[in-house]
Amino acid sequence: MFTLATMSDLIQIKPHDLGKSHDVALEDNINKKYSNKVLQQVGLCICFWDMLKIGDGLISQGDGLVNVNAKFRILVFRPFKGEIITGTILDSSSPDGIRIGVDFFSDIWIPADQLFEGSTW
Repeated sequence: MFTLATMSDLIQIKPHDLGKSHDVALEDNINKKYSNKVLQQVGLCICFWDMLKIGDGLISQGDGLVNVNAKFRILVFRPFKGEIITGTILDSSSPDGIRIGVDFFSDIWIPADQLFEGSTW
């Protein structure tokens, strides 16, 4: 259900973040860019996990942004097909399916044709 995904990206540190330590500024910007976002073929990004490689920071002319090539891992929610997850039914008023919530996520939609045979609500 939870996995670590390795990502490489150009992270931009804004001038007002330069007062922070280099590591904290990178982590904050990675979390801002990826947390709570769904990436195709990856899953729902939860949070920054650790840094694997940090390149040199290059300052852009004109805007003062520091551009850093970074390789890092992020925690991802990606259940595999057929995985059983315990959740709570949040909405069962639609004949098309039900909406389920788990501890940290409340937008799981299960269409009626994907429910176990004999399921009623």
